[in-house]
Amino acid sequence: MIRTSKHALQTQCCLMFVLLFCVPIAPLSSAGHGHNHGTNSDANFPFSFDQEQGINILGMLELSGESQFQLRDATWSLSDITRINEPLLQGDYLSAVFPMSEGYFWELSVNVSDYECTCVIEISFPGPNEALHVHPLFVYIGSNNHQPILLPTDFEHNFGHMRNGSSQDNGQAGVMIQEDDQWDLQLNPLIGRLVEFNFITPNGDLNGSMLKADVCQAPYGVCLDEGITITLNSELQENILSVQLNSSLVNDEEGIWKFSFFAQDSLLRTSFQQDMLFIYDTTSPSLVINMDSSAGEHEQLSVFSEVMDGYTGSFVQETWKITLPNGSVRAPLSSELIDASHLVLNFSQSGQYTLELKGRDKVGNMNSTSVQFNIINQNPVAVISIDGLTTKNDQTVQMNVGGNWSILATDSYDNEAIDYLWIIGSSTSIRGVESLTFDDFKSAGTYSVELIVFDDDGSTNSTSIQLEIQVNDEVGSSGPNIGVVTFVGLVLFVAISSISYLIFNKKDTVSLPKWSATNPMVSPPSESVDEDLNDATIEEASALG
Repeated sequence: MIRTSKHALQTQCCLMFVLLFCVPIAPLSSAGHGHNHGTNSDANFPFSFDQEQGINILGMLELSGESQFQLRDATWSLSDITRINEPLLQGDYLSAVFPMSEGYFWELSVNVSDYECTCVIEISFPGPNEALHVHPLFVYIGSNNHQPILLPTDFEHNFGHMRNGSSQDNGQAGVMIQEDDQWDLQLNPLIGRLVEFNFITPNGDLNGSMLKADVCQAPYGVCLDEGITITLNSELQENILSVQLNSSLVNDEEGIWKFSFFAQDSLLRTSFQQDMLFIYDTTSPSLVINMDSSAGEHEQLSVFSEVMDGYTGSFVQETWKITLPNGSVRAPLSSELIDASHLVLNFSQSGQYTLELKGRDKVGNMNSTSVQFNIINQNPVAVISIDGLTTKNDQTVQMNVGGNWSILATDSYDNEAIDYLWIIGSSTSIRGVESLTFDDFKSAGTYSVELIVFDDDGSTNSTSIQLEIQVNDEVGSSGPNIGVVTFVGLVLFVAISSISYLIFNKKDTVSLPKWSATNPMVSPPSESVDEDLNDATIEEASALG
């Protein structure tokens, strides 16, 4: 209903009179319900227009309605739906707001005589939770540039989101789907889907109207090809166009499909498109696990999965489950999960394991597969060492009584922690220690010493030695005495040194002393001696006559 200024003034005076004399002074509840005027009032969005969607306006646009919220900060804007983000007119307040027993009555007057368009006027205000409430009313202003309007049935409750997500390249007032994460695409199942739209025409005549759609494969929200335009077998009741979708609309081909719906009125004028994504998928995903059938303890085991769902843009949510040899079940640890299709496992417990993979596609079709694998235990190895010397099995080792020696098991090895057991003779056992000393034997004698190592799976290995603990003199009789050897070596060294000195310091000729009869110390006069008689014996014989 369109009010004149005079009529509006009379209404205001009457309301003021009622408020002054009939309404008790009390706080107004924002949770109450106003009268159901127009088409936009419910408990979640308590705001209404008195006017119907698609009214025709010439000159002054007179609007009114009710609200459960205070409208102190309400604003309004008027936009052509072809350029919805470029307001033709806007204002920071409504023309009038009157308190009522349950809520508020409001009015807005706007001169639109200079415009001809299919337009939308929006009234916005913050709610109690500071969220912005946006309430639209579609109006036909003037007599030209009018076209039918196709809207989702819940557009009045979600128009703020629709407006912010509207496509600007083609003027479509539709909801754009985020494509960053394909699992989060707002997909609708195609089979059995009932789609309904509000249909508004300039003259209010819905006869001869039809619903059409441009259909294409769009795995990521964007068409892979041009697609086709089809006329849908729709039904029209009051101002609601509805259609039941089925797989024949996509030729029974699985995939993600984009339907761009639009309506056409009896004068062949078309509305802007409303885009929706649908998925048609009737088969379960195919799952394969690739891995080795066995591995050793603490050996890295890589697992890969192959998942297929049969069409471009498919996505399967994978869930892993591990059953341990003791029967307990767990999910992979964060350190084991490289990504959804790749695991790296490393087990310390031997036995048979079961790995199960479940897959769920976008429409809820599920499948599962599992494999069994073995973790093989590695037996430990026992090693006895003495002061850094590694012994052999059954080797005889001689040590001194009270010596500072130790028998070690620390060179034993496994790929996991091991425990030690020493068996001395046939009556003594010592467990959990890494070494033995003379204190573990107490006296001289011959002992059999066996080392047994255990891993956490109960596997064992052993080695043994014969240990002879002797007193010092006994140890000496069993071999050369170090002191004797040292003395003999020293004597030989002195003798060899003396002989060497005499040899290398000998003169080439030796002169024997000359003796005389009267004075043995005085040499006789020299005589010529034949060189052939140069002999001390001969000369001595001549001197004696």
